[in-house]
Amino acid sequence: MVMNYVPDNLNRIIRTHVKNKEEFPVFLVKLYSFQMIRAIAYMHCLDILNRDIKPQNVLIDVSTNRVYICDFGSAKRIRKGNDKLNEENNVAYICSRYYRAPELIFSNQDYDSSIDVWSFGSR
Repeated sequence: MVMNYVPDNLNRIIRTHVKNKEEFPVFLVKLYSFQMIRAIAYMHCLDILNRDIKPQNVLIDVSTNRVYICDFGSAKRIRKGNDKLNEENNVAYICSRYYRAPELIFSNQDYDSSIDVWSFGSR
C-alpha cells in the first residue's frame, strides 16, 4: 500500500494556533470544513461509516491546504434493511468519547451516517 505523506493533522494545527494565541483564519475553517463534508458525503454515498471522525484523524497538507480523512480502523459498511446476511451487528461503543453522537452515548445499536456528521460538528 502506498499513500501520500501528510505531516500535519487538524488537531496539531488548531493547538499551534491556540498556543501562539493566534486566531484561526476563517478562510481555512471554511476550506477545511468544505473538504471534510465532501469527503464524508462521498463515504456515505459508498455506504461507508468512518465512525471515528475527530481532528486527529483529519490530515492536512499545509502546502496545498488539502484535507484527507484517515484511520478507517473503525469503519463499517452501512447495514440496510433486511440485508443482514454475513453482516456483524453494530456496536454502540464506537467513536472517540468527545465526538460520540447521542445515540451512541445511549448505547443505541441502530444508527446511521448521522453519527459521522455529529462527530464532524463536535467541538
